[in-house]
Amino acid sequence: MPWAAAYSKHLNWVYMKRIIFSLVFLILAIRCGAQDLSVDMWLPIRSQMGTDAQPDTIYWGGASYYRERHLFHSFPDQVLTNCLDLLLSFSAQPISAWILEKQADETLVPVFQITDFANNSDSGCYVWQEFTLTTNQIHSLVAGNWYVAMDFGDSNFVANVEPGYLFANGPTAKAILPPVYDMWLSPYYKAISLNNQDAQVVLDGSPSTDPYYLPIQFLWIAWDGIGIDSPLLFTNSQMNFTQTFNVGMYQVRLDANDEIATGRSYPFLLDVKTAGQEVDSIFSTIQNSVFSANQKRVLSRVLSTAASQFDQGHMKQGCDHLVLFKQLVKAFHVNTYASNYYFTYYSNRAQFVIDAFERPTRLDERHH
Repeated sequence: MPWAAAYSKHLNWVYMKRIIFSLVFLILAIRCGAQDLSVDMWLPIRSQMGTDAQPDTIYWGGASYYRERHLFHSFPDQVLTNCLDLLLSFSAQPISAWILEKQADETLVPVFQITDFANNSDSGCYVWQEFTLTTNQIHSLVAGNWYVAMDFGDSNFVANVEPGYLFANGPTAKAILPPVYDMWLSPYYKAISLNNQDAQVVLDGSPSTDPYYLPIQFLWIAWDGIGIDSPLLFTNSQMNFTQTFNVGMYQVRLDANDEIATGRSYPFLLDVKTAGQEVDSIFSTIQNSVFSANQKRVLSRVLSTAASQFDQGHMKQGCDHLVLFKQLVKAFHVNTYASNYYFTYYSNRAQFVIDAFERPTRLDERHH
């Protein structure tokens, strides 16, 4: 079979397999309903003057807070951090305007002066101004301690910058997943069992972030299997921990929340495999590769022997045969697009198994 046809057949097989497991990922997504707003928090600002019979709106508006604001329309693209966008509308331009912060003794002290006024003969006066906040200022803002003050000469008005908790974004959960060299369409964690029975898996949610730099509460949930009716396996509230999983497939989800809101969950599939199973899955792709018939026979023989050694508990011998497999893949490699793909694919997948036996877990690395 020409290499292009073989390459296409291999990709089709791989994609079909990944699509099946991506459907499982959708199950996790359904279990995770969470908001995904571009603005982390909207803070309305309202004030009026006049009588009850004839109210006269002096100013209105609000503020938008972003931990990260992506300016895709700019060139080059920019990212603003800890950004507060202030938008206000007035019937007339004030003499001065400030953002104030309430202190512990209830006094209000200036934080920022509002200066970017724009007048419109038909609509009055507008302000659109951006501020970069410190972590302490963000904490004060979302606690409801910020105010806008206006001096109109004959009158002064102060209004609270009200935190919009109802639609606020919560923390973004994220887990550290080891690199996997299969083409998965969803987050996927693969662990190799060193004893052909179970594996010690480090679950680490430390990359999770909170929009307001508040403490994060974590909740790990694992289901025993990948079906929609899979039974609950365990829950854990630590940021990171080590858990023993038997060989098999699992659904895992990390939830994160702070004192303000529940955040976006992070679901993924966990695949605990024996080294022999992993080598068998590599073996199953050889016939659809671009290697010659003789090269396929040699590579298949080496992989078959490696899988047999792992299955019998001869882990060093199994790794030795994978080292030989990598050397043969390199020797058979020719500089074409398809060959480059297979060289990288097989080298990385074999090395993933070797590393499982040669490298300490990340938990062990923390203690050295």
